[in-house]
Order: sequence, then structure tokens, then C-alpha cells
Amino acid sequence: MRRQVRGEQTPPSFAKYVLSQQESLGLSDDEAAYLVGTIFGTTSDTVPDGMIYVFLTAARYPDAQRKVQEELDAVIGQDRGLFPQSLAGMGLTEIKFTAPTFADEDDLPHLKAFLLETSRCAPVATIGICSLPSSLMFSPYSNR
Repeated sequence: MRRQVRGEQTPPSFAKYVLSQQESLGLSDDEAAYLVGTIFGTTSDTVPDGMIYVFLTAARYPDAQRKVQEELDAVIGQDRGLFPQSLAGMGLTEIKFTAPTFADEDDLPHLKAFLLETSRCAPVATIGICSLPSSLMFSPYSNR
């Protein structure tokens, strides 16, 4: 990767950024590798898990899925193609991918709501232990 970064042959990525800024960040080779590896490791399960929950939610709520698809078709359509560079080298150039960008966010309220609701109902990462102060808890067995 280091040789590729020097030759500017790699697309933008976190690893490329860390390697290109390693000296200014004051990172040793081990620290840079650990940092990049940690980011890779933390996303290698949460991203696929999040996608699985989105697919399961879409299957469970077909009406919501239909609204999101109609919205995507209306905003994105079939004319805007994005082709992942990683697939181009595999001879898969005839496949056309159409995907929204962050510039489309305001025009996709159903998609945004669907994704936010999915992550609310099925979070892929626990940030902490949810708790309430005892003064706010309700229990049928309490003296209140």
C-alpha cells in the first residue's frame, strides 16, 4: 500500500490519508498500522450487521420499502450511474450502479427516516449501558 500511495495509484481512503500524513501526525509504522487496522476491524462487522437489519426491516415492512424505492426512483432514477472502482478490475464494467449521494439527502426524507428508524430499533453497536436514575424508574413493586 505504501508504494501505491507514493505512486498515487490508490483512491482516497483513511489508510491512504494516514500513510500520507504519518510523519506530520508523528506515528510510527506500528501505530499507523494499528490505527488503520482498528478502523477496519470496527467497521468489518457493524456495517454488514447494519445492512442486514435494513434488509430485514424492508422485508418486514413492504409498504415502507415500496415508498423508499419509489422515492429513490423519483430522485435518483436510472440515469445516474456509479461504478465501484474495485469491480472495474474484475471485468464487471457492464454492471450499472445507481446510488444516492449526500447531496440528495434533503430530497430523500423517506429513505432517511427508514434508515434512522432501523438504527433506532436495531442498533449495531452498544455505546453504553442504558440506565435511568431510580427517581425516574417505574416498577409495579415499588412503594410509589
